[in-house]
Amino acid sequence: MPAGRRRRRPHSDDPGRSPGLRREPAADDPDSREVVVTVLLVAEDDEDIAALLLRMFRKTTFTVSRAVDGVDALRAIRESPPDVLLTDIGMPRMDGWALIHEVRADERSAEIPIAVISGQLHPGDPRAAEYGVCALLTKPCPNEQVLNAIEQLAALGRHPHSVATIACRGLHLIPA
Repeated sequence: MPAGRRRRRPHSDDPGRSPGLRREPAADDPDSREVVVTVLLVAEDDEDIAALLLRMFRKTTFTVSRAVDGVDALRAIRESPPDVLLTDIGMPRMDGWALIHEVRADERSAEIPIAVISGQLHPGDPRAAEYGVCALLTKPCPNEQVLNAIEQLAALGRHPHSVATIACRGLHLIPA
């Protein structure tokens, strides 16, 4: 997101506002007293890839945290649901598919936008739609593509993921 641009999100009394949103002062905008920051959880077991993703998102307005596997990610989501989840598929203890299933099965987290980044999938993998994945990114994936997908999902916010009503399908983030 360009410097000085604020992400506009609903006020706390709006039902669409995600509970994971944090308000922080906007250092780059003297006319603003605060900016709403999007909370991103990255579930990635590979240290190098995780470091790259965290570094990339920390340069934006995102507040980002990392889980080393699906079990840690699910615990973090249950404690404080993020605004967006970016997950790998091949992880120890609980893989990405099981994590996504658990997130979608819990009414407190079911509407969180989820992006998958994995080297184990191919564009158009049918499991992405089955599990309610909003964006499918295959490794290696250019940084701009990852950033763009997550920014679009953050802007869209929480939304239903039934096959008939999935709002993120219009974003064209899952290749056919």
